Amino acid sequence: MSTIAFEEVGQALNDWYKIIKQHDFPKAAAMRKEIESTFPNMKENQTVLLYFNLIDSRYKLMTEDYNKSGELLDDLKTKALENNTDDMIHYYFYFFSGMYEFHQKRYVKAIMYYKIAEERLKKIPDEIEKAEFHYYLCKAYYKIKQNVFSITHAKIAYDTFKAHETYKEKAINTELMLGNNKLDLLLYNEAQKHFENVQRLAKENGFRLTESFA
Repeated sequence: MSTIAFEEVGQALNDWYKIIKQHDFPKAAAMRKEIESTFPNMKENQTVLLYFNLIDSRYKLMTEDYNKSGELLDDLKTKALENNTDDMIHYYFYFFSGMYEFHQKRYVKAIMYYKIAEERLKKIPDEIEKAEFHYYLCKAYYKIKQNVFSITHAKIAYDTFKAHETYKEKAINTELMLGNNKLDLLLYNEAQKHFENVQRLAKENGFRLTESFA
């Protein structure tokens, strides 16, 4: 059997991460199996394996396997933060660690990780990744009742997600966060407009859970 170039596996990892961000559970699970099956035939490359494990920690957050995600991040910390690793690896580690802390309801600690990740994100020219970052930061600020900060980050995320058809569900969920924040700020009319719009769009696109929240 021919050897698979690690660049090819690296591209597959990027594609897998995109699917995870779109919350396509069946496709993400299938891609994970497919990528794993290539490792025995891939030229050994520790950086690619590190990327796989980092993105796998994010996959486990999506599938709510929080303990496994936390264990992976603990195991990867030393390698991920070595001086010779690139900005993307550093970013993934801090961002995914923040997401893990968020799911453990340690919101201030999550924000601390997010803010470190933000410094690495400045060097990464990916507008969808930036939107993803601002979306999760908005959720963390919402949890500690910092509504103005939450709205600021939600607006940044919403403008980007709305411009990309494949991130329609994320755009709708981000608008839901705008409604939640404005409800907390007693801006009832503005909040109601957001909720009505979210309910309509979620119903049109078959996003039943988001529709029920709205």
